[in-house]
Amino acid sequence: MRFAKFNDGWRRTQDLSHYNCQLRRVSISNIKGVADDFCLELNNGISVICGKNGVGKSTILRTIHSYFKKNDLYRTRLNEASINVSLMKGGAVIENIEDIQVYYLEPSVECNKVITYLNSSENIEDFIEGIEPNGFLGKNENINIIGNIIGRAYKKIDIYEVEGALADDYTFPFIKVTLPDGTEYTCLDMGAGEYLCMYIFWFVNWIDSNSIYL
Repeated sequence: MRFAKFNDGWRRTQDLSHYNCQLRRVSISNIKGVADDFCLELNNGISVICGKNGVGKSTILRTIHSYFKKNDLYRTRLNEASINVSLMKGGAVIENIEDIQVYYLEPSVECNKVITYLNSSENIEDFIEGIEPNGFLGKNENINIIGNIIGRAYKKIDIYEVEGALADDYTFPFIKVTLPDGTEYTCLDMGAGEYLCMYIFWFVNWIDSNSIYL
């Protein structure tokens, strides 16, 4: 039963009709840090870039992100001929990318940044004073989902969204959990994988709807 439910969920995830905004095709050429010119055909709700260390997987994702954001990486290393993308929104091909929200995340980097910052702070409770936990993520349904992903049972998960403490316009989740036996601990006491899984689950729910997540 559990395996069948997993397969049903995976099929729904892959079905492109569930996504209003879709990145369908990316071609990249003459980019430093990427071994070869190539074209990605993205025909699923979730696509995975695989390869050996050093072939340029992260560079590819950062390049796509910089194309949309027109940030320093784009201005210094790219030009209009280096990358071409095809987007669909509401079932139609679109040319104007300015209104498309694109997020790039390296979870392990962000989690390490947050934990290092919290460990160097004197009073952790000051960060969450006056902040209510995210009620949606604290619902039993989502607690069970997180527990199934991590492989641990939780009685309660409180996710506090801390804004502007680590940097301007930067939000991170401070997480407290309670186990069925009453044991309580925070993200500072979690294993790296436990916090990382919760961070990704929070991030996917925190970003704007109908956006692209790299």
